[in-house]
Amino acid sequence: MLVTDQECRKAWSVQVKTNKKPANFWLVGAHTAKLKSQSHAYVFVNLRKEGRPEFIVASSHHVASHVVVGTSTTGSVWYSFYKKDRHFDGEGWELFGDPHATVEVDAANEPVETLST
Repeated sequence: MLVTDQECRKAWSVQVKTNKKPANFWLVGAHTAKLKSQSHAYVFVNLRKEGRPEFIVASSHHVASHVVVGTSTTGSVWYSFYKKDRHFDGEGWELFGDPHATVEVDAANEPVETLST
């Protein structure tokens, strides 16, 4: 998924990992521990039978440093990210910045972020 700020000046690639029912971890790919980019993030989702799903937003740097590798009794290797390893106390949407911010440009046509009122 591609996500941008309000002015389409900053973009993030986002991987969404979803559990059909609430769990304490999400499966991720083997490459996750090596994938670190300022512009890449994950949104982990726990669906619920009723009510709003649970969301955890995390940067690729944070997820990469918290990947847990496990091996089953059959020898299968699993890569996981655990809810307890979340970076933020809440859901973490602030990773994408202030949704109420507007971007203005200075004399050199460089973006300057300001808060809208």
